[in-house]
Amino acid sequence: MNIHDIIFEVLTRRHIIFSSLIPIVESHQNHVFAVDEKYILKFKQSNSLLFRESQALEWIKTYMPNIPKRVFFESNQFWDFLLLHRIAWKPLDSQWHSWSKDQQAHAVKDLSMFLKQLHCVPVPANTYREVWFQKEYTHTSYSLLLKDVFLDGLEKLTSNPFVSQEDKQKLQALFFQDFDVFSDSKPSLVHHDFWYKNILVDSQGVTGIIDFEFYGCVPVQVELFLLLIHKHSAKNYIDESGTVYQEIEFLNHLIAWLTQEYPSLMQSFKPRECFVYCLCKYVSLLSRWQESWYSHDQVMKFYDFCFEMLNYVWLKND
Repeated sequence: MNIHDIIFEVLTRRHIIFSSLIPIVESHQNHVFAVDEKYILKFKQSNSLLFRESQALEWIKTYMPNIPKRVFFESNQFWDFLLLHRIAWKPLDSQWHSWSKDQQAHAVKDLSMFLKQLHCVPVPANTYREVWFQKEYTHTSYSLLLKDVFLDGLEKLTSNPFVSQEDKQKLQALFFQDFDVFSDSKPSLVHHDFWYKNILVDSQGVTGIIDFEFYGCVPVQVELFLLLIHKHSAKNYIDESGTVYQEIEFLNHLIAWLTQEYPSLMQSFKPRECFVYCLCKYVSLLSRWQESWYSHDQVMKFYDFCFEMLNYVWLKND
């Protein structure tokens, strides 16, 4: 049975009649189709991440007006399916460089307000949740959650030919010298994948935000850590086709707005916390050494970036 037959079977079982399917190139992780002009269908091999997104959309729909509305989620032993109402859209990267400075500033303000609104969605008081290594970690302490992530990541480095036992011991020493830095933090809802291909716009500005499968209930400052990590990637990452992500200008605008207009986020920023988080991210990158995108030289640049987070180098808009 081919993909179209699978989609036909799932949608007709749900009494949704359609006349056309348009493939959408979203990422290597999901198959995505536009169903007529009304819906977006996402599906992937079953691993619970689309189920997380389905849960998140139902959970936050009363608080966030500009997110896709879930139609249904369905799963079998091979595939997960998520059907969403379609938002009028083009990804931000297709429009940003053609916009005027005023349009760009208006979009950044809208997105910053979206983040503030998202961070105010009620979450369980003492439960942290976050996806690493394509699975969800849950803990009552965020420091202990990151400890589990870090140790799992080290375990996955065993076969990486670029990492010696001495390297692993050095990483352990760096992480454990002060890993319990999040002890006074509280969980907030963060998007966790807030880059400009997940931001939808039309000629008037921002229309919606998509892709909540990696959402986290984590300290609010993690959202800023992730934006800084995206900026590092935009500056340094070249994929196997030679594509360089042209996202730096947008990220500079967004980070600058947050630093000036979101004081509670900035007050929560602690360089040592960011360093510990980035060490976990570094170990997770090292663990993926067999993937086609992996370049050890580029990953080592991220190691240097971890140490930049111990000071305020990140405030520079370069």
